[in-house]
Amino acid sequence: MSIGILGYGVYLPLYRVKKEEIGKAWDTGGRGELVVPGPDEDVITMLTEAAGNALKQAGVAGSDVDAIYLASNSTPYLEHSSISVIADVFQCSPELETAEFAHTTGAAIAAWKAASDAVASGRKKHVLVLASDFRPAGAGSDMEMTFGAGAVALLIGEGRPLVEVDGSYTHNTGFLDRWRSPDDPHVRDYDPRFSREYGYVKHVQEAAKGLLIRMGRKATDYDYAVLQQPDDRITRDASKGIGITPEQMLAGNVYPRVGDTGAASPLLSLAAVLDKATVGQKVLLVAYGSGSAEALSLMIKRPSPGGAPTVEDYLARAEYIDYTHLARQKGILERAGEVAESVLPVSSPFHWRTNREMRAILGKKCKECGYINFPPAIRLICVRCGHTEFEMVALARKGIVHTYSLNYYMPQPFESPLPLVVGELEDGNRYLALGTEMKVDGIKVDMPIELVLRRIVVERGVSVYGHKFRPLRVPV
Repeated sequence: MSIGILGYGVYLPLYRVKKEEIGKAWDTGGRGELVVPGPDEDVITMLTEAAGNALKQAGVAGSDVDAIYLASNSTPYLEHSSISVIADVFQCSPELETAEFAHTTGAAIAAWKAASDAVASGRKKHVLVLASDFRPAGAGSDMEMTFGAGAVALLIGEGRPLVEVDGSYTHNTGFLDRWRSPDDPHVRDYDPRFSREYGYVKHVQEAAKGLLIRMGRKATDYDYAVLQQPDDRITRDASKGIGITPEQMLAGNVYPRVGDTGAASPLLSLAAVLDKATVGQKVLLVAYGSGSAEALSLMIKRPSPGGAPTVEDYLARAEYIDYTHLARQKGILERAGEVAESVLPVSSPFHWRTNREMRAILGKKCKECGYINFPPAIRLICVRCGHTEFEMVALARKGIVHTYSLNYYMPQPFESPLPLVVGELEDGNRYLALGTEMKVDGIKVDMPIELVLRRIVVERGVSVYGHKFRPLRVPV
């Protein structure tokens, strides 16, 4: 039995901004586009969708995952792990081991290697490696022109993997190129040109060359090459010194349509390659961040089994926004006025008791009449027959619009008009939730919809998550 990637999943938000839109605001040019999260999306919501896709492809239940390793520089908190939100959605065991890898855009490879070691030691069976970023960039900066959003999940385990790692090499000098201290609102850099040449390019080349020497191979022995993608030009500069051809990098070149996704970048490019790769092909992967480059030699053992949306599936549908909308979503522009607060603080016992069942969308099925009572925490007797014996069941996540209303007068931070949707789920239950990614003139009764995790509100610095209905985006 071998250890490797048993399944992978990606997620890219719906929204895009053309770089020329950013350029108009600052009298500069711009080519290409960036994927940006919606106003109710963050690293945790993006990772939840990517994780669901990976588990679906691998055919593994969340309850069978015994560790989650998260790589990101954009999590909601400096002190407090958000992995529990993702674990609740997939009903992972309370014995789940969690770890976060951060402070570098190369964090995903460190998480991957740690996951492989945990499985190889026999300590863990299935480790979910998650990587996502949407790093804060200063308004009008070069980084605002390059930072995009995305998420990737890898399920690492023993069995018949899709991909195996057959070699690795590290080149690490601790070179300072980009950084963000606790007091900095956005990522900073000192001298971009110096950082390019002596940071990214030198480290990527040294790591790749070291791996090739160790493996006794040439760059052309690989069918695909995947490099961390801070931008287009810098990857071309690095590849020339390694002997990588443009054709080798074509399949994984997602930067022009996505942007620099930080910790997710090398895995997102790898996912685009895996969507097309065939058995026996080899992939050279090099990640970079914070003066350290990691090179991996990968062997394709099985083709992608499908069953989950591909990178191209997510790129196929997009909604473009202008710079004003982007500035609002990033908090550069904020509307004046009082912000509505919930009656109960987010740290209250009520939230603690109900969070897991709400995130997993659980209901109590009456053992007498079969009626599904929701939410479970406040349903002590069946509302239909009065019986008091139940079994916990998960509700379906897809369905159609049964009816809806539009709310035009909403306090901050909610945006008007706000859809309120009653969905008829595939299991026959009806569920009430807010709508997201819905246009006023596009909502229709019987329209296919799906429940997705979203950030409902941020209160006292704490993100409150729940499910919203979204038009069915990728029919897989």
